[in-house]
Amino acid sequence: MKRFYLLLVVIGILYLSSLVNAQTIGVGLGWSTVEVTAIEGQKKCIEYGLYNPFDVTVQGYLDVSGALVNLTPYSNEYWELEATNKRFRELQDEYIKLSSDLKELRKDSVKNVERIGEIENRIGEIDTEKTNIQSKQSDLEERIRNLKETKPIEVPAKTFSEQKIPQMLCFDIPRLERYDCKIDNKYLGKWFCSGCKSKVFYGEVSAKYVKPKMGVTGTGSGVGSSFAVPLTIIVRCSEPTLPIKTVVIIIAIIIIIAIIAIGIYKIKSGGKGRTGMRKSHI
Repeated sequence: MKRFYLLLVVIGILYLSSLVNAQTIGVGLGWSTVEVTAIEGQKKCIEYGLYNPFDVTVQGYLDVSGALVNLTPYSNEYWELEATNKRFRELQDEYIKLSSDLKELRKDSVKNVERIGEIENRIGEIDTEKTNIQSKQSDLEERIRNLKETKPIEVPAKTFSEQKIPQMLCFDIPRLERYDCKIDNKYLGKWFCSGCKSKVFYGEVSAKYVKPKMGVTGTGSGVGSSFAVPLTIIVRCSEPTLPIKTVVIIIAIIIIIAIIAIGIYKIKSGGKGRTGMRKSHI
């Protein structure tokens, strides 16, 4: 009995020691705006800051979510990864259901032998597909990391907002859609449209970190934390579109100049021809 109490005391001491040595890890985010205006077809960069008021030095970085992902160089890989993750979850749910059904069917394996075989085959197919998906997930995650312009940087522990490390987050702003265009040409058409549709992208910018390996320099547990702020990017047209009246006037002037030029050319050509015929009779 004494040994039992002694064991409880030792466990209690170790538990209290872990609480004392417990370290919090995380990263803070400094920002100056939650809404910006950008011009289509250009790169828009916004400055943020990373700091770390916690106990452990980390590798911090910026990340985006929502529609803002569409303005990054890795947008295709991101949405492909999202679809892949969704498929993996669907397979996992199906696997759990089939495993539960299989457990019930095996209670009377002789009667349900055919159905058991079907489920076992399907579970094998799911395992194979999950393995392939996990490989694809790893590949997409690696490609996203390589395409990201903001790489993780060291953010020292016990630094506060006044000591934040500046980080630029840049977005590739797309061209906007024109409407009511009189010329169907991607290069000239934008000058002959009566309007341009501005577009708004909503999302969040997050300060995240790569967790350090615990227990390397000491004992303890890590409690992670990160922070996110909203960001709205309003994209506007790069060139003013021409009013319809201006378009009509320009076209009319071009037509008049063309008619005058053709008339002058015909007059000069006709005069030269008559002179040549008179000389041939002499």
